[in-house]
Parts: sequence; C-alpha cells; structure tokens
Amino acid sequence: MKTLSVGEQVPAYVHHTGPIEWARYAAINGIFNDIHHDDEAGRRAGNAEGAFGQGNLIWSYLFNMVRDWAGTDAIVRKAECQFRGINQKDDIVTCTGVVTGITEIAGGQAITLDVAARNQRDVPLLLGSVTVEVDQAS
Repeated sequence: MKTLSVGEQVPAYVHHTGPIEWARYAAINGIFNDIHHDDEAGRRAGNAEGAFGQGNLIWSYLFNMVRDWAGTDAIVRKAECQFRGINQKDDIVTCTGVVTGITEIAGGQAITLDVAARNQRDVPLLLGSVTVEVDQAS
C-alpha cells in the first residue's frame, strides 16, 4: 500500500441494489424475510414504498470497498456502523471512506476509516468506522 495520510479519500464503491440483489443476499445467508420481497409486508413494517433491502447488504458493500482499497490480505480488526436509512428498490448505493487515523504497528499499519453509504438522493443509509491492518509490503 502506498503512503497514506489522514484525510485521504478511499475510492468510492458504487452498486445497484434491488430485489435481485436482495434475493441473492438472502439465499447466500439463508435468511428470508417477507419484508425483503413482498410489498405489502414492507408496508406493514412501516416502509411506504413496500419491500426493502437488508441493511447488512449495504454493510457488505462497505466491506467490498475496504477490500478493494486495502487489498485481500488486509485484516479488518474493528467495524462499527449505524443504519440510518432504508435500502429502497433500485437504489444506487455509493460507499465512501476517509482515512481518520494511522497507527504504526509491527510490520504494517492500522488504518481507521470513517465510512458511509448513501443512495442516489444523498440519503445516508449507513455511517460507521472500520479499522484495518495492512502489511507494509502490501
């Protein structure tokens, strides 16, 4: 990994989300809930637009962003998030990150990022932080 500085932006990760992605995520995780595929169930759960996507799917998009940036050998040591918005049908989710801390450790660095996911209307879906260890040689 190149030399980093606090304030540096992580390249954005952009992903479409909708019923097909929600079904794939549910199948992979073995977790099926009507609110993620049935509009009436989504409305009963309080979402006027109907069915809505899994919050953890958005969280996984953020981990994809970190992996793409830090590399597959990086180790996530800490991750925290707050879900802030609903993952609606056909949202375009943009995940972003900014370096907020760099600590030298044996053989590498521990890098802390503030991360966020927003939809195409700039509505925050998730805000959080991730600390990832990277090898100096990476």
